[in-house]
Amino acid sequence: MHLNRVIACDIGASSWSDHNPVTLTIADHYNYKNRGPCQLNEQLLNDPHFVHTLQQDLHTYFQSNNTTDISPLTLWMAHILVIRGILIRRASHLKKQQHQAHIQDLHRANQITPSKTMQTAKAEKSMPQTFKKQVTH
Repeated sequence: MHLNRVIACDIGASSWSDHNPVTLTIADHYNYKNRGPCQLNEQLLNDPHFVHTLQQDLHTYFQSNNTTDISPLTLWMAHILVIRGILIRRASHLKKQQHQAHIQDLHRANQITPSKTMQTAKAEKSMPQTFKKQVTH
């Protein structure tokens, strides 16, 4: 952190001499001209149930954190990180589900059915011995 971004620093009063709160005010130095640090995967918003859950989480966030101790800018900047965390968690969950479905599809495609196994065994029994040696070697 750069010291030129420090606006104010105060040591609060306390009845315990070595447990005083320290308040540090730092200037916001976010570059708004460029694109933001994260991009929204808009496909996540196609699920109405997820959108409803996201709205509830944000409502809870603002109810819990909208206090006089927190500046509106800090509250707003922090809510972006809350949304980002929720979206990352959802995208990760969906990716894991897709990966599991793909693995299950591969397992299903590679399974040998009992009837196919029996057909292979019958075919091997009916093969001449010389042909079996050529096939297996």
